[in-house]
Amino acid sequence: MVAIQVTGSTAQNGLAGVPKTCRSAGFSLIELMVVVAIIAILAVISYPNYSRYVQRTHEQQAQAMLMQAMSEAEAFRSRNFSYQGFVLPAEMLASDRYAYATQFSNNFQTLEITAAAIGPQAGAGGMGIDSSGRNCLNKGNDTGCNLGADPSWK
Repeated sequence: MVAIQVTGSTAQNGLAGVPKTCRSAGFSLIELMVVVAIIAILAVISYPNYSRYVQRTHEQQAQAMLMQAMSEAEAFRSRNFSYQGFVLPAEMLASDRYAYATQFSNNFQTLEITAAAIGPQAGAGGMGIDSSGRNCLNKGNDTGCNLGADPSWK
């Protein structure tokens, strides 16, 4: 049989009658609440920055898709001598963040592709590109931009 010898008073710690060797080690409720509060404060500070980062990433993806679509449109025009019959790629039409549209003019010899921010991307602004290579980004208007009048996205 093993005998446990307790030295010193346990009453001064508020644990009267409990030997020092039997107390369990751990964190107090206050310590855990402080840690949770610190994590909550960090989350509140970092979430807006994360949201802006995600929105900028989707904006850059949309710009890349616009440039890719215009490249495909130029290849189509070089084969057919006109943009007549050109259709946007399916992944652009299925987007849940931008509504893409084409506008033909000058007897199907010029093309403008626009992207209007929708859904989770609302508030990011609209953008566009045309067959002469001009592009624009209007952060204040989700429906689109005016090529030549609004600033370029470059």
